[in-house]
Amino acid sequence: MIFFPFTAINNHDKTINVGAGLLSDETIESYTWLLRAFIKAHGKIPSMILSDMDPALCTSISKEFQGCTHRFCVWHITSKVPAKIFSDVFENSDFKKRLHKIVWNIHLEHAEFESKWELMLDEFNLRENKWLDDMWGVGNTETSNLLHETSSYYEKCIVSVAHDIGKLQELVQTLKTLSIECGKNVATKLNSNPIKDIVENIIGLYLPNEIDIEAPSGIRTKGSGMYK
Repeated sequence: MIFFPFTAINNHDKTINVGAGLLSDETIESYTWLLRAFIKAHGKIPSMILSDMDPALCTSISKEFQGCTHRFCVWHITSKVPAKIFSDVFENSDFKKRLHKIVWNIHLEHAEFESKWELMLDEFNLRENKWLDDMWGVGNTETSNLLHETSSYYEKCIVSVAHDIGKLQELVQTLKTLSIECGKNVATKLNSNPIKDIVENIIGLYLPNEIDIEAPSGIRTKGSGMYK
């Protein structure tokens, strides 16, 4: 079981719990069910939300919390730095200080942030670090939206063929083929068709604009499983 808390800040700048849920998995279906339950309980969506970078969660937030400002939690991102950066670089006290001053400085203007970030990459030879490059790309709104949209259509594909073993096998084979083609940079040759049309053409299935959401089954009571 996955414990999912909703934490807010009150008028005294103190953190308070305003809700929580137990999920059996981390899929768009489960997150959507949880967010709809939150809206039902509070009668409105929050004006802003911080979360980790779970693609399924991000997709559900964009669909159910429309109009809500969504930002990624800096703490979750920076907590991964030790595992994503070469140890000799991460253990460099100058690098830690530089990263801290850039990431946690709320007074930096956008242009100044970019300038200091570029200088840091050059100084510590981090231009080829894929994770840092991915983090920069996710910050781009268009890239982020496309990633969320792709994840959403992938989930819809799974829902569409979940009870048809033949179609499921076809989907797996198609995804394997697509993975190989993407590795050859064939994706850059795609035309300007909307991503929904492209995915439908690839897998040979119609993707519904909406799917019926039911409460996840098989939920166990508190204490019967490990929390994440």
